[in-house]
Amino acid sequence: ARTCQEQAKRSDVSHCPREVIFTFFQLFSSWKWPAPVYIRQVMDQPHSAWDPSINAMDRDHAMPIITSSVPQMNSAVNINRSTQKYIQNKMVEAHQICVQIQNE
Repeated sequence: ARTCQEQAKRSDVSHCPREVIFTFFQLFSSWKWPAPVYIRQVMDQPHSAWDPSINAMDRDHAMPIITSSVPQMNSAVNINRSTQKYIQNKMVEAHQICVQIQNE
């Protein structure tokens, strides 16, 4: 969903599946983890919602991908730092492949 939101902001690309995939790998290969990924931020949250400024355990999350439901929660809570690095390396690899394909 975040990829589609980002792509909708762009007028320089077509919105075909190939471009959505390219945008996905481009976006997440350079994402600055542990900055959270939000589909939308809900301001009025109960205390149990994901919030690293209030909940100390939330500060240690390596790859927070926050749900759009209330209360907002980290859907990737079980991802540790080594797994996050592995996933991000694979995103970089995939983005490089997409760039090669686009340049052919």
